[in-house]
Order: sequence, then structure tokens, then C-alpha cells
Amino acid sequence: MFDENVDAVLISTPPDRHAEPAIAALKHGKHVLLEKPMTLSVKEAEAINEVAKESGLKFELLHVQRFYPQHAKAKELLESGAIGKLITARTVLGNNEPDVLAGRKYPGWMDALFNISVHRADLIRWLVGSEVKGVYAQVDRLLSETIEGDIRETNDHVTGILQFENGVVGTLIASKLSFHGEDRSTTLIGTKGAIITFAEGHDVVLKLSDGTTQYFDFESSHEQGVLEFTDLHERFALSILNNTPVDVTGEDGIEAVRIVEGFQKAAKEKKYTEIR
Repeated sequence: MFDENVDAVLISTPPDRHAEPAIAALKHGKHVLLEKPMTLSVKEAEAINEVAKESGLKFELLHVQRFYPQHAKAKELLESGAIGKLITARTVLGNNEPDVLAGRKYPGWMDALFNISVHRADLIRWLVGSEVKGVYAQVDRLLSETIEGDIRETNDHVTGILQFENGVVGTLIASKLSFHGEDRSTTLIGTKGAIITFAEGHDVVLKLSDGTTQYFDFESSHEQGVLEFTDLHERFALSILNNTPVDVTGEDGIEAVRIVEGFQKAAKEKKYTEIR
């Protein structure tokens, strides 16, 4: 990190250990690509972003799911007006983790809340194109056990409801318990129809209220290990070389953490929670 021949660093430590190396790298003149979630609190995320802004260096979050071809197509169709005015949005990310059934214990940060739902918090915010003003949530530990001595208890299933500033209502489910296989569908419902990803054996389905249906498919595999290898790393490098803006900003990272932190508070207090 402190080598003068190094221009940029990728930080992929556990999220409770993101702030210190990220801030140190920025203060030593390194561009930073940071794994999601940015941190485990809005306060800490804002501290990192403040240093990044003061440094003038490139700082980007690895929220890769925006760049899946299925999600990019859904965004394109939505912005083209294909389904009219957006009313509601639903997104699900369920991981198939059979080790949970086998009784494997997990560190608290490898949970459904910060480790999984933050993916879809960023995705749904990006698709809807509006900030979230408040949330409801239920956070459960149905099967998972926490490793000995971990100060954070793990969880394995999150259900959240999001109220966006533009009036759209969203639903988000994040789970470690999709033992039937990876579950990653997103549904955008508008006044003229719906856009659905990973549905009916197709990458994207456009269903219109006039009864017509269109299917869109891509050559990419649906395996998680393949999907997650987007071109974001290359885009980050090009932003450095060409001095152009990054795609996923520090502010984007903060907002994803804000949503998830809101879920955490809403679940604990068992009530609707305003997050801005």
C-alpha cells in the first residue's frame, strides 16, 4: 500500500475492517476500490468518503450487481418508458448455502443483513432512481449459528419494505437459505406492465398490460461465480487512466449502508423507521 510504485489498491477485508486501510491508502495517495458493504455504519462510511473527497483520488465501491446484463437491460427498459410509470419494485437475493444445514458457524459479518441485502439495497435504489426515506424490516436467525467469541450475532433471512422519495414502494428479501438454488429475481411493476429478471427460464421478461410478452436473453452464465465477474475493475482502472468519474461513488456506498442500517434499527424497534 505504501509502495510509491502502486497507484491503486483493492480492499476486500471483512467490512468491520474497511475504514482503517481505506483511509490510510487514500492519505498515502492511492486510488481505492473498496469491497461492499462500505462499512457497517453510516457514520464510518461518511468518514471514509470525506477523506476520499479531500484527497481528490478515485474512490469506488464494488457494487457489481448493477452491471449484470440482466439488470442493465431492466434499467434500459424502465427508462425507455416500456412499463409506464414505476409503482412498485421487488427484489430477491437468496444464496444456497448448504453448510448452514450442516451446522457450520459463521462470523457475524457474513450475514444476510450486511453481506447479502446490501447488494440489493444498492440495486433497487439504482433501478428506482430515488432515495429511500424510510423502511420496515424483519431480520431473523432461522438456522445459522455464530462462531464462538464473535461480538456480532449472525442472521440468515431479511425482509424489508422501502419507501422511496418518489413514491415507489419496494420490497427486498435477502437470505442464506435458498436451498433450492440461487434466487435472484427482480420485478419492476409500472402502469403499463412489468419487467422481471431471471424468470420463466429467461434473463429478462417484459410483460405488458396489452397481453404481449417479450423475452431477452444473454450468453452469460447464471452461475453466481460467473455473474459477479463484471467489468467494474476494468472501468475503475480506466477512470484513473482517463480521469473520468467512477460508476459507483462513495455516496452510493453510504446510501446502501444507510438502507441496511435502517433495516437493522427497524427490526430491533419493530416499527417504521425514517432514515433521512
